[in-house]
Order: sequence, then structure tokens, then C-alpha cells
Amino acid sequence: MSNVIQCPTWHDISKMITDDDVREMKNHGLDLRCYEQVSALAHKIYYYLGYKLMPPGRSWSDAQITTYNNWLINDMPKDAAHQAQIIDERNAALATADRRVRKDINQLDSTEKEKLKDAFQWLMDQDPKTEADYNPNALCYFSLAAKHWYPVPTFCQHHIYGYLPWHRWQMLDFEDALRSAPGCQDVTLPYWNIETGEFPQLISEPPFKDYTFPINVYPDYYDPPTDIGKQGTTTERNSSFQGSNVVNQCINNARTAPKFSQYNGITNYKYDSSSHIMRAHDRGHVGSGKTMANQDIAAFDPMFWFFHCNWDRLWWEWQSSRNATDLEGFKETLESCDDQKWLIDPQMSISDPFSKKNSDSIDITQLEITYTRPEETLEKVKDFPLPLAIGPSWRDQNDGQSTLSTFTIAKENLNRVSLRVKGVNRIKVPGSFWVVLYLGGEEVGRDAFFQSTFSGNCENCVAQAKVNFDFVFDRSHLTDVEGNPKEIKVEVISAITDEVMPFDAIGNPTINIRMLH
Repeated sequence: MSNVIQCPTWHDISKMITDDDVREMKNHGLDLRCYEQVSALAHKIYYYLGYKLMPPGRSWSDAQITTYNNWLINDMPKDAAHQAQIIDERNAALATADRRVRKDINQLDSTEKEKLKDAFQWLMDQDPKTEADYNPNALCYFSLAAKHWYPVPTFCQHHIYGYLPWHRWQMLDFEDALRSAPGCQDVTLPYWNIETGEFPQLISEPPFKDYTFPINVYPDYYDPPTDIGKQGTTTERNSSFQGSNVVNQCINNARTAPKFSQYNGITNYKYDSSSHIMRAHDRGHVGSGKTMANQDIAAFDPMFWFFHCNWDRLWWEWQSSRNATDLEGFKETLESCDDQKWLIDPQMSISDPFSKKNSDSIDITQLEITYTRPEETLEKVKDFPLPLAIGPSWRDQNDGQSTLSTFTIAKENLNRVSLRVKGVNRIKVPGSFWVVLYLGGEEVGRDAFFQSTFSGNCENCVAQAKVNFDFVFDRSHLTDVEGNPKEIKVEVISAITDEVMPFDAIGNPTINIRMLH
């Protein structure tokens, strides 16, 4: 099977199960031809499929695993009639539930759009007029956006376990503030389905188009790299979104991750370089424009709220597909006791400045939140061409390794190359940055890292100062048509100032190349 089925039924899943699989699992008391038995153990089965531990000796392809994952996401329909019933029941629940129903921003009707505009504008109208008026706890747009980073105090919640819970609380905090606007008591945050690759039309209209800073964001003793954030300056955004190919690939890889560490991108409290949801988040920020690329001031761009509401939706989608929608179910997706400190430890599990527990963020139904499906179904999302060089998924991490001391590799398998830019000292780079790979003078891959312009002041950033970036491509691209080797070049470029950073100024990172098989 080479193609992913976006909305499979049990009929599609059963066709991927072979007679050998059925015989093998009957020895373990499981009938793989029985929908009731498979659906009852579907999430546990996915764990073994995702880690390619089953079927024994014949692991499923990535397309098969993704198809199975799509079946889980869509509540495991038995047939077309059951699929239609699930959709009807879901829509009926949304219509009757007393919840905050967060919609795709493209699903909003004219009344909902106007109410959302009124709520945003009302918050902006409450902004401080002078720096002496600034109150970090005030109910105004400036103070709410400032909770993400500047002005001080700062709350760095990126590239750590608590990234997703913290931003879930931030979205709820902002949504509550929107509901304080007169006549907007039932307004909810919509999400921007980033997988469409296009900015939604609504964000080109006031008050979402841009934001003018009423006072200075940065403290007087900081010298920011650009003027954006100073009193009277305006947020800047790209005319179109850049980087859908990498973002979509990372999202799809994250969707199929069996465990939270692979989904979130943190292993043993360290950020890893594989394709996961945080990497997609970073690439999305940096690909949106100068303001969104700058962690210091990203939340002041009004599109930030729709952007991050979508990451929360995707996390809930993943939770639902892993039977991890309550605390006990979510704990099953964690890989070690250490992983649970950020979730349940009294000192490590609080999301400031919201004073909320990470554990209380897991079940959004308890927060009276639900999400509609995106306007564009998965079948309609654009099939963006992938760049020549893209980072590996978490399932690729053991490629190019062997547990045997003596082995051979078939010639036809010597066709992929992994290039790692290892040990970039991000503390030395002023803000978010691009890592760009060129072969023979042509750009073939581009990755991004999202951070503050003063990351050296952040303990978490300093603890994870060295970061890596992976690119994978066919080894034939290392030579030209005449067989001559192409020049390999890597640049680290500030996303804030566009400055190319010399390697000796950013910790002398190395470029490591290995064959994959």
C-alpha cells in the first residue's frame, strides 16, 4: 500500500491485515478479523504498529500506519453508514453542548466575524496610553500579549514538556478576556488550519491586519535588533505563508507518534531534531513574518491567537486518537516516571502567570472546550511539493545503524543521505533563525528555530544551548549530471535581521553526513 487513506473504514483496515497476521494473533487470543475485538484494543495495537513491533517480521509501511491513525482519529468507523452516523452524532453534540465551540476561522459566519472583531477591538481600546499606565494584569490587549514574553516578567514555555499545556491555558485566558467585551460573552477563538498553506482572508481585515504598539515593549536596558516593538511601530507579516511543505510533513509525522515525547519533541528534558509538532510550530512562526518570527513580540500580531489555537486543536486531535483525553489515559503516553514531573509535581507543574496546573489542562471537555473539524478536509488540503532535503520523522532515527558487528547493505538501499548540522549554539544567535542547506549553489532545504532575541537570559534556553538540524535527501543529488561532487553549503541566518551568522560565532557547529538504509 503506497497511498494514505484519509477517511478509512474497517473495510480499509481489514484489507491491510494479512492471513499470516490473523494466524499469529489468534495464538494470543485476538481475532484480527473481528471489528469489535480490534476496535476495543485499537489504541494498544497502534502502539505496536507505530514502533514497528508488529506484525512480527513484517512491519507496516508509513502509509499503512498513517491510514490506521486516521481511522483512530475518525472514531474507528465500521462502514460508510457507521461513518455517517459518527459525523451526525458529532454535529448534534456540538449543536446541543453548552461549550465553547472553536471553529476553523474560515467557518465563521458574518455575525461571528463581526463579534470577534468587536471583541479584539475592545481589548485594544483598553491599552495603556503611557508606560506609567502599564499594568501586567490589566484587561487589555497589550498586557495579554505580553504574557507570552516581553515586557518583563517573562514566561518562556518553548522546547520543554510544558509547552502545550502552557499555551492551552494562554488561549483560554485570552478567550476569557475577549468575552469581557460588551455583547461578546459567547465569543470563542477560531483556529487557523495551517495545513492549507494560506493565510485566512479574515486576518487581512482590521483589527486583525496589524497592531500598533502603544508603548515600548522592551525594557530601557535592552537594545533590540530591530525597531519593531517600540512605541508607535506596527507589527509586520509576510504577504503569504512560507514553509507549508515542512510544516505539513512535521504535523503528519507527529500525528502518527505513539508517545507524547515523540509528538512534542522533548526527550529526557531535551529538544530533539526529528519531525514533531514543536518543529512544525517553530517553522510556522518563522514562516509567517518578522513579528511572528520574534518570540519577544510574536503574540502582539493578532494572527498569533488563531495560529496557536490550531496547535491546541492538533494536540487534542492527537490525544483523542491515543485515548489520552483524561489524565490517566494521558499518562499512558508518557515513557518514564521522570516524564511525569512536569505534569504532576507540585512545583514543576504550574503554568505561570495563569496559576494553573498542567494536569488540569489535559481534558478540555472539563474546560468546556470543543473543536469543529477544519473547513477543508484532509483530502482537500493542498499537496505541497516537498523540498529536496527534509528532516527525518521519528521513525527514521535508527536508519543507518546496525546491532550486528558484521553486515552488508544491498546496493539499492544505499540511496539516501542524512546530513546533520550539529551543535548550533542558539544562545549566540540574536533571536529566531533559519538553517539553510545548499547543494551545488541551489537551496534544497530550510529549517527554523523559534526563540527570543535575548535567549541567554532564559535558564531553559541556556540549559539547551546546543541544537541540531537534520536534512535527508537522495544521495544522487550530491553529484551533478557528469558525476562530479557538488559543493555542500550550510548557512545559519537570523530570521530577525537576515544576517548570515559565521560558524565560529555560533559555537562552530559541525556538518555530519551518513548513509541511511
